[in-house]
Amino acid sequence: MVLMMALALSIAWRDRLMIGYAAYVASVGITQLAQLGTGAQYVWPYWDWWNRLSTFVAPSLSAVVGLLFIRMLTEPARSSVWLDRAVLAVAALTTTLVLVDIAVPLGATYRLIGDVLLLLLALVAVCMALAWRRSPDRHLRLAILGFMPMLLLALFPLARTLGLIATSGLTRYGLAIGAALEMPILLYAIATGVASRREARVRAAASATTDALTGLANLRVLTPRLDGALARADKQGSSFAVLVVHVANWKDIAAAHGLQAAERALVLTASRLRRIAGEVDLAARVSEADFAVLLEAPTTRHDAIARALRIVDEGARDSALLAKGDALDLRVSVAMLPRKPLNGAAVLRWMLGAARAGRMGPAEDRVRVLG
Repeated sequence: MVLMMALALSIAWRDRLMIGYAAYVASVGITQLAQLGTGAQYVWPYWDWWNRLSTFVAPSLSAVVGLLFIRMLTEPARSSVWLDRAVLAVAALTTTLVLVDIAVPLGATYRLIGDVLLLLLALVAVCMALAWRRSPDRHLRLAILGFMPMLLLALFPLARTLGLIATSGLTRYGLAIGAALEMPILLYAIATGVASRREARVRAAASATTDALTGLANLRVLTPRLDGALARADKQGSSFAVLVVHVANWKDIAAAHGLQAAERALVLTASRLRRIAGEVDLAARVSEADFAVLLEAPTTRHDAIARALRIVDEGARDSALLAKGDALDLRVSVAMLPRKPLNGAAVLRWMLGAARAGRMGPAEDRVRVLG
């Protein structure tokens, strides 16, 4: 199940770390099948040559895959180029010795592989220790903690291979116990870490078209959308509405409570505009304290004015984001388009001037209907 989830996330996210994790999970799974005998009984019952080799070859190659995955996770080159080269050298040496032992089985080679695997585990421990010390990333640290059961319990079968301890339950089932403890922790740590990095990349990619403070679209998105709506309406002989909203008391809030309070007022305005805009409408921030809502869906003059009045009423409501007694003073201009010879940029300039010239008073006085 963990392997299926890792493969699915690898395909969906195309992240090299998740692909490396999927390869590591597969190698550990094959090792468990080989050592517990379930592989020989159910998966490869007719592969006699692999049955003879799998209990030794699978754990050794799985250790190599694990070392390379640790290299991807901890990036030892950031601490020491020589450590990174040592990791690659030990991985290559272990693989070579395993292949040599398959071709020409020798007792000396078998013992040498055990010694190299001990060095491999030491390198894994060093890479994790340096990464823990270097990086405060909580996802990385959780992944390192997740590796600890496998790292510690792998010492028991390795010590038995080297003739240091007798056969016991831990030498026989240590890797299985370590994998059972390790895999869920690793999956959570790596998946959440990859998702966090992916979200950061998506935000960076969206920064060119999205206002960083409010999350609404910006002028780069609104202007071409408005031009397109004008062209379609002119061609089809239909009409649509645009609302421009000016936060008239933004500077007063900043002077009284500071810039952060003023920014909260803008975020609150954006939130309420997003709630009022329909699924096919577009809400955007067009300047420091000005917003626009493009109502692309078919609408009437009466409906557009009703939305504008609702925006003013929403602004007058109290909110926990504002200081007690404060409310948003929103001034709205409404226009039914198209009107020749205006383009998108000219429409916004015309409507911004009207919105900023709005008067203080009841909601009807704060809404200016143009044309």
